[in-house]
Amino acid sequence: MLVADYEEAVSLAVETLSRIPGISAVYRFGTLWQPGVSDIDLLVVCDEGAEPAIPGPWRLSPKAAYLFTHRYLTMGVDSAQELFALFPEETLRCQFLWGTEVDFRKPKDELSPAEYSWMIAGVFFDMLVTKLLPLAGVIPLMKDVDVRQRIGQLHSLKYSEILLHVLQEDFTCDTAFTEQVDLLYEHWFAAPKQEQLDLLEDVSLQAVSVIMGMVECFKHYTDTYVSDCVPLCFRSGRYTIRFTDVWSPKEFAHIYRRGFVRLGKFHHDTLLTPQTFGVFLTWYAAHGGAFGMRVRESIRSVSCVSPAPAGFLRHADALNAAFADYEYSHGTHKIPYTFGFSPGGGWPERVKKWVTYPFMVV
Repeated sequence: MLVADYEEAVSLAVETLSRIPGISAVYRFGTLWQPGVSDIDLLVVCDEGAEPAIPGPWRLSPKAAYLFTHRYLTMGVDSAQELFALFPEETLRCQFLWGTEVDFRKPKDELSPAEYSWMIAGVFFDMLVTKLLPLAGVIPLMKDVDVRQRIGQLHSLKYSEILLHVLQEDFTCDTAFTEQVDLLYEHWFAAPKQEQLDLLEDVSLQAVSVIMGMVECFKHYTDTYVSDCVPLCFRSGRYTIRFTDVWSPKEFAHIYRRGFVRLGKFHHDTLLTPQTFGVFLTWYAAHGGAFGMRVRESIRSVSCVSPAPAGFLRHADALNAAFADYEYSHGTHKIPYTFGFSPGGGWPERVKKWVTYPFMVV
């Protein structure tokens, strides 16, 4: 694969998408491709209320079938304006490709530093649950590894580091670790295969410690501002989250389970987090909205001592708008964080008969 192959695949995608009624803009995430390792991430922005039939990118060409590892990220204009304003610019590197440019909001200019910090905390919590903790849990258990996917997962840890740096300025990942990740990402084909596989295994195990360090840092941040939170358990089709006041990496590894949901199509992760992290779920539930109501259905209690900061509510409003798009379009609009909620809503009655939501406090 060459950079030209990526450029050709993107051009084919834009050419196809530009002819579909209801699509208003196309963006690309990222600035540099590492041939053979990187995948292509495109954001497709749709007119409000539109539900265009968008074919999968794998149909574009044989090479595109390899270069695209997932569907386009699609959402309405209003949702895109709000949701992608939540992320620091250096984590997105969003490049306009076609259509009418979206006027992305700039909350960093609109919120106080403390409020902006809480907005980023909401983003980090979502990423922690849906990306980081499942990765930390499964790394020691996996024997057959998708090399390309794993390198991408390790490389994306730098974005989590950027988010945490907003919350705790003194937080940084170990320099030796980041250098090894960059070496794998940028020079995978430059060394003998077995040598690179051995390095990948070593760096993957290091990543577990890095993620645990991120949890400790985030715990310090939340413990500073949240004095108490009621015990609760969260369960969706994709995640079971348990909260404890005696959290440790060892306890996390002991509790972690990866199972399968119906038909074995998706994994189901059982995660353990510090108890104060539950405040984010109770804030979602108490605030309401399309996403908040689904959270309310999935936790035992919504009472919380601490009121939600304005910055977090900004985050919750953006996620609610994007999730409403997701539900309205019956899943046609794809968003980064669904927490395992399907657009159909709720658990099927046959499942509700045997699923209960007891307190699960370790």
